[in-house]
Amino acid sequence: AMMKSWKMMKGHKRDLLFMQLIYIPRYLVYLFILNLVSILLPLSSIFGLALQLVLAIYLPITLWVPHLQVATALFYDELIHQSNSQDSRIFEL
Repeated sequence: AMMKSWKMMKGHKRDLLFMQLIYIPRYLVYLFILNLVSILLPLSSIFGLALQLVLAIYLPITLWVPHLQVATALFYDELIHQSNSQDSRIFEL
């Protein structure tokens, strides 16, 4: 499996890197929102601290990580599809 994955990724590593770099602006928006909340709500209040902790944990888990994982899974799914079509063409010859 590792060798097959290595062969499938040959020539596509840069594509995967660029696809993952697209998600950096979304992460920067998350950091901006977190900093904005921390400025508006002081840490001295329990509500402000609790809200910051919830946002620090909840926002990346719900907004950033799942989209990146699904995009990566779809990228590999497309590579598997391309690899299978190339393997079937080899057997047709």
